[in-house]
Amino acid sequence: MVGPSRRRVGLRCTPGTHDPGTLLDLLARFDADMAVRQYSPRSRVFYVTVLGLFAAWLSEREVHHAARVTRAIVEAWQRQLYRQRTAQGRPLAVSTQYSRLKAVQTFFRWATRKGHVPANPAADLDLPKLIVSLPDTLTHEELARVFLQPDLATAMGVRDRAILEVLYATGLRRREVLQLTLHDIERERCLLRVIQGKGGKDRLVPLGVRALGWIDRYRREVREVISTDPADLRLWLRDNGAVLTDSGLTGRVKGFLRAAGVVRHGGCHLMRHAFATHLLENGCDVRVIQEMLGHAKLDTTALYTKVSIRHLTAAHTAFHPHAVAASTAPHAPPISPPVESTGGEASPRYAAQAEPTEPVAK
Repeated sequence: MVGPSRRRVGLRCTPGTHDPGTLLDLLARFDADMAVRQYSPRSRVFYVTVLGLFAAWLSEREVHHAARVTRAIVEAWQRQLYRQRTAQGRPLAVSTQYSRLKAVQTFFRWATRKGHVPANPAADLDLPKLIVSLPDTLTHEELARVFLQPDLATAMGVRDRAILEVLYATGLRRREVLQLTLHDIERERCLLRVIQGKGGKDRLVPLGVRALGWIDRYRREVREVISTDPADLRLWLRDNGAVLTDSGLTGRVKGFLRAAGVVRHGGCHLMRHAFATHLLENGCDVRVIQEMLGHAKLDTTALYTKVSIRHLTAAHTAFHPHAVAASTAPHAPPISPPVESTGGEASPRYAAQAEPTEPVAK
């Protein structure tokens, strides 16, 4: 069963345009309250979309007022999400079911606190168990191949190489990279300023001289040539001077990953995962990585400690009785932790392109 179409979500209204207490009226009030509390536009769109789907489902069952929603109705919605199928016939992902139910919980918690409903029918709801999978990452050798994919004889190739360098050097999210402006680059301190990142928080992230060099080359040889609006300060532009979009960046990065022989799922986030994992493997404190990634909770960052296998391998070799005995036995081959190569050592061609010196076709 495919759920209600999003075209049916009718929240183009203001508080008071419907009878007080109706779901549409309260959803409009909730959206207005989120705006006052400085929720990001993306978060507001998510809540409005999910709660609109919930309201449409309730409307089909002649439930129009929030006060009529009971615990049994919310649990029926949960079962509906479990049975629902996508247009491709697949069940909804557990994470999708979880996030939609959390949105309903958040809405009714707000409605109860504001006195719009007498009790929260979604309180203490048994949510589906989330299976936290380990994030995919890239090896140094794979990164080296990815960096070689943009065609540096073209303007967009230079732009794409600069973006790849920034993604890996900073661990920024896709949206954060696309929101960068010319003013967000602090050349003297070699930093990037992230304005209104996830959660509406600002932060400073080290950039590194290599990524800064590629940004400088892109600005000098490409951006100054293709920019059509001097008032538009956003950093990344398309070849016609328009701003690079989410889908445009995702498509470019995924294409480079495929061309480099990387078959794992993901795009820009794979670069972010590689940034965090490689810092951790080189001894960086996990709390420092948390600050650079912009994670609100350390638990999110600590997931990368499960991906970093090098430290586990070294500890096993040093302390497991069989490994220790084998390493000290006569005529036994030496056992030592694996030595990982760096990105610059993976390929002579890669090393030759470490600095942005190639000419670009205008």
